[in-house]
Amino acid sequence: MEIKKQNEIEEKVVDMEGAKNVRMQILTKGAGNFIMRRFIVGKDGYTPLHKHEWEHEAFILKGKGIVVDEGKEIEVEQGTVIYVEPNKEHQFINKSEEPFEFICVIPSQDKSCPR
Repeated sequence: MEIKKQNEIEEKVVDMEGAKNVRMQILTKGAGNFIMRRFIVGKDGYTPLHKHEWEHEAFILKGKGIVVDEGKEIEVEQGTVIYVEPNKEHQFINKSEEPFEFICVIPSQDKSCPR
């Protein structure tokens, strides 16, 4: 079992092409099947527009933002649950003044996402 407090986990800047003003915490990485991450997208920030062969899930913790789904912009807010199918182009964008925060769960075997 792994138990820790979120505020004691290091935040890293997401340094990927196509990302702007995004920080991330790896909340769990010792799990065999999944990795849980927390993203903080600052004002005018966004994650890369991308797609991959595996699914993932997201849960909006704070703020409001835009999720791009195959070119369509969808407004989301705190409490929204998102399932991203494999090979779907997607992106998270913050167009507000407040931080846009979400949890994202990915398969642990993927090596292309920030860790």
